[in-house]
Amino acid sequence: MRAIIFISLCLLLHPLYAQKINKVLIWSEEFDYSGLPNPKKWDYDVGGSGFGNNELQYYTKERLENVRVDNGKLIIEARKENYSGKKFTSARIKTLGNGDWKYGRFEVRAKLPTGRGIWPAIWFLPSESVYGNWPSSGEIDLMENVGYDPNQIFFTTHTERYNHETGEGRGGSTDLVAPYNNFYTYALEWYADSLRFYVDDVLYYSLDKKPTDTYREWPFDQKMHLILNNAVGGDWAGSQGIDSTIFPQKFEVDFVKVYQFSAEKSEYDLLVQQVTGGTLIASYPNGKVSANANVTLEAVPAAGYDFIKWEGTYQDLDNPFQFNMAINTTIKAVFRKKGEMIQNGEFDAGFYKWYTTVPSNLASSVINQGEIVFNVSKSGANSWDIQFSQDGLLIEKGHSYTLTFDVWASQQTTFIASIGMSKDPWNVYSGETQTAGPTKKTITYTFTMSGDTDPEARVIFDLGKALGSLHFDNVSLINNDVLSTLNPQVKSKVSIYPNPSADQILFESEARIRSITIYNQSGKIVLEQKNILDYKIEIATAGLSKGVYIAEIETAEGVIKEKVIKE
Repeated sequence: MRAIIFISLCLLLHPLYAQKINKVLIWSEEFDYSGLPNPKKWDYDVGGSGFGNNELQYYTKERLENVRVDNGKLIIEARKENYSGKKFTSARIKTLGNGDWKYGRFEVRAKLPTGRGIWPAIWFLPSESVYGNWPSSGEIDLMENVGYDPNQIFFTTHTERYNHETGEGRGGSTDLVAPYNNFYTYALEWYADSLRFYVDDVLYYSLDKKPTDTYREWPFDQKMHLILNNAVGGDWAGSQGIDSTIFPQKFEVDFVKVYQFSAEKSEYDLLVQQVTGGTLIASYPNGKVSANANVTLEAVPAAGYDFIKWEGTYQDLDNPFQFNMAINTTIKAVFRKKGEMIQNGEFDAGFYKWYTTVPSNLASSVINQGEIVFNVSKSGANSWDIQFSQDGLLIEKGHSYTLTFDVWASQQTTFIASIGMSKDPWNVYSGETQTAGPTKKTITYTFTMSGDTDPEARVIFDLGKALGSLHFDNVSLINNDVLSTLNPQVKSKVSIYPNPSADQILFESEARIRSITIYNQSGKIVLEQKNILDYKIEIATAGLSKGVYIAEIETAEGVIKEKVIKE
């Protein structure tokens, strides 16, 4: 009788007990290269705003002193140095735009920094704030550690109902043996009704969804992306001061792996979605495909479009792309018009690539059904008090550009759309006041850049004088003088290292390099090398003064333009 009861309980506790479940690797980063983190997989949060925790560091972008891959490890290094008004620098990288997921197993093998004032973290934020701004849409902290308590690891979740600001945060902790000297594998298993936190496959904390929970208690049913950062100070880590003698401090990551769970079957469903901008060719038709069959997908862009990436069950930039059928798979290609400079202009990837300034006493913002929505309850003193923008745009002297976007509002109101600088003195190159009302309309604005070339310009929407609910979609900025540009995300076709550089730069391409021309910000050629006809070449830059330049690389596949920084 006892045996029968025991078996019954096992079946109740493990509904998939009689079914073999596979872990299917759908995304990974092994750090098997050198230099900056792979832009196919990682993006950056940048700035010294304190990031909601009164942190003291400035998070830099593509700066080898703060983030690099070396000897098979990712290194995020916090340094004591003056930089942009801050006394410390570090890095915060994320998979947003290159990888986000709902449910599965997430593994990060890491060795932590240590010392009073240091604050490393492995955590997740929603890619779209479906339930509202933090903490309403949730946060999952797979691993946090504060340097004044060096052996203790914290696992935490934040929701509208339960978070540290209300004093009712939910989480657990454990002590490890010198996590600053030893690598551990931190893992999260995320299911529709539970979150389970592991270290080296030992379960230390779990959280289960209650039948009565709403999004206020359980917002964990939307896609999230991974963040790795190494903070300095802040409300928690800095509460016992900062030991200035500990720096630099390195947060080292050996690998990141993302798995989906799938019942073992003899065949799985394949759905390849056709989209605007090109044609998808698959080695198998949509429908049932035998387990372990090798599927090859090729994206063929239509005239006037470029292939950007694959989205769906798998997220990748390779074309053609191959995978083995081990899970029900839905996938589509993303194409972009040639000359398009804006990334995520349809807001399908949430706030990816967009920066917002939204004071809580004036407005709130959310991504809703593929639109970015601002609910403005009170106008600000300045037009820029409420703002969203995208930077890193190469705006070249003498080139013509066309900005288009869709907009509608709950009431007649005005705002400013412009193109300008992304740093002090924040000059605007061109812009106009626009109107919006209850009828959705498409606004088109064309201008020619009269100033010097700016490789880090931005498109800006200033809503500080608006009122009501404003909806934006399909934001596009086309360089009318460029027939074909490489998407900024797809940098693997030409690797530039080191960048920033001191005396020489190595250019390495998947396609044969024909020539390289380097321009200064006024558009003048300062270096040029032709008839290269090789896959890699090293160019001396010792004669260049410090600053930002544009490298124009002609390969067998076309012309690519990238920023080059001389230090």
